[in-house]
Amino acid sequence: MGNFFAKQKTLIILRGLPGSGKTYLAKQLTAQNGIVLSTDDYFMENGVYKFNPKKLKEAHLWNQQRAKEAMENGESLIVIDNCNIRKWEAKPYSKAGQLYGYTITFQSVESPWKFHLDELMRRTSHGVPRNIVERMIDQWETDFTLENVLNSRAPWE
Repeated sequence: MGNFFAKQKTLIILRGLPGSGKTYLAKQLTAQNGIVLSTDDYFMENGVYKFNPKKLKEAHLWNQQRAKEAMENGESLIVIDNCNIRKWEAKPYSKAGQLYGYTITFQSVESPWKFHLDELMRRTSHGVPRNIVERMIDQWETDFTLENVLNSRAPWE
């Protein structure tokens, strides 16, 4: 029997533009149990969001490491609250999830305004510049399957 009664482990990788409602959805998904891990947490100082674009890569690596540690600890539900516009952005989480035996789900935020630039700008809590959100809309990838994510390559690879 061995692992028959082992706890189900789930990794949900959220996808959505700034202001689309990712953090709201993440809190709903983890209302009963589980943890939310967001790269944005790296930029929080005493409850204030202080973004530094020069530290973005460092912030992503920090969040990926936190996720890996949560998986090593067997956390039953992990929600990644990042934009995940392109497949390669979700790849490190997907690889770790696969390694640690997680069921991996990609969940896009389905708010009515998910691609409406003016409404996204109104709702984003992190002051992401309009031109950046516009570029993210243009870069949005749709063919998110585990296989496609795992086979994706970052621009520098």
